[in-house]
Amino acid sequence: VLKHIFFISSVSAYSFQDEEDMFMVVDLLLGGDLRYHLQQNVQFTEDAVKLYLCEMTLALDYLQSQHIIHRCKHPSNTLKSFQTHEQLHNNTLHLTDFNIATIIKDGERATALAGTKPYMAPEIFQSFMSGGSGYAFEVDWWSLGVTVFEVLRSWRPYDIHASNSVESLLQLFSTVSVQYSSSWHKDLVSLLRKLLTVNPEHRFCSLAQMQTAPYLSDVNWDDPIFLPVLIINSLHFDQFHRKQDFCHFATNVLIYESLDICAGKQDRNTDSLQCDQKP
Repeated sequence: VLKHIFFISSVSAYSFQDEEDMFMVVDLLLGGDLRYHLQQNVQFTEDAVKLYLCEMTLALDYLQSQHIIHRCKHPSNTLKSFQTHEQLHNNTLHLTDFNIATIIKDGERATALAGTKPYMAPEIFQSFMSGGSGYAFEVDWWSLGVTVFEVLRSWRPYDIHASNSVESLLQLFSTVSVQYSSSWHKDLVSLLRKLLTVNPEHRFCSLAQMQTAPYLSDVNWDDPIFLPVLIINSLHFDQFHRKQDFCHFATNVLIYESLDICAGKQDRNTDSLQCDQKP
């Protein structure tokens, strides 16, 4: 089970499966995803983006420690919560959607053409075309670079769409240079260049490398000494702890019974989950 502050957490007591599908109840995050905010023309400050960059760096570093490639890191899979950092008062980000994630053991490489094209690293396409040595964790850091660029500028560094052929994308990566905004700090541009390096051998792809970037030199990567306890005022909400509390709400009785049934099925169903997907 993956547990990290910057991941979406599943409520295992209410997760179950039938013969065809798996149903998971996850944390409710009311901040929306980054794609929604981009569509609303939200202008993110550089300080906010730096915070988000650090949060996703820690998330990817944890995945890498678990030998997992996410393969689908982009704004739609990055959700915001309303639990804030005390100093900057920015919403924290949470990575979700592990549908095409894969596990690779030491020395292994993934080879499948998987991901969302505008955020897929060049070596994924190269491996598909030439049957080369495959790819590893570096692809997620490329996706992080594309996402950060898009959040800052509202468009992506490369004009890529789902309809683009693999051949055209490989030509694009070899002939087109990324254009960075002249208003961005030079250290930010330098870091983005490290993330958007076409050659994965020269790309930043670890927490240790990110911590060497001058742009992040002022970041405190350690856990905060104190986290304030948020008190939620629930005085104006009815309390529902027992089945009889739902007696005046016919629909809610069904919901209560469904959740009770789901919890009872947990032991039988969740232990049998298997994933047949290959890297």
